[in-house]
Amino acid sequence: MNLRNEDRHPVITFQAEEQVQMNMPEGNFNLHGNAISQISEKMGIPAKYLRELSAGDAWQKQLCATILNEHSGWTGRTRVLIRAVGTEIRGVLSDSYRRLNSVDILTAFIREAANNGAVVSDAYMNDTKVWCETILPTPVEIPTRKKRDGNHIRGSKIQHIRFRKRFGGHALVPAQRSLPERHGT
Repeated sequence: MNLRNEDRHPVITFQAEEQVQMNMPEGNFNLHGNAISQISEKMGIPAKYLRELSAGDAWQKQLCATILNEHSGWTGRTRVLIRAVGTEIRGVLSDSYRRLNSVDILTAFIREAANNGAVVSDAYMNDTKVWCETILPTPVEIPTRKKRDGNHIRGSKIQHIRFRKRFGGHALVPAQRSLPERHGT
């Protein structure tokens, strides 16, 4: 955060109205939960604690603003990139980040995946995150042992593939199980 000259009065301050706000010379901006977490990490404040305060009652929001103002006056100065959309600050990042257009990146990824035969299997986009999952719909051959006994196939194991559900950030993992052997027809 910026200081005016060498005194301890920051150019950026915080206040609590309907939401916790960051006050800058450019105006007052509401802080998104992600921005609260990122600011708290830069100031050495537990992120979960500040996020809970910022989403609480009026007195909790005021306490959040007070904590941010106090820490701002005593925390070492670093340059940051503030990402705002309209009057909401959604990110407080290192100044080495550069702005990227997620729509262009995602479009190029989907186009290249399609050129290689992949299809989109799942995707998600909200105000702060976007992801896309693609698959190659290629059949998988599973070898089985076969014994011919007249017109019947004896002793072959039928393999069944099912997919486990997707949990968190883990990809789909195939699981194999053998079905009982079938004799006769």
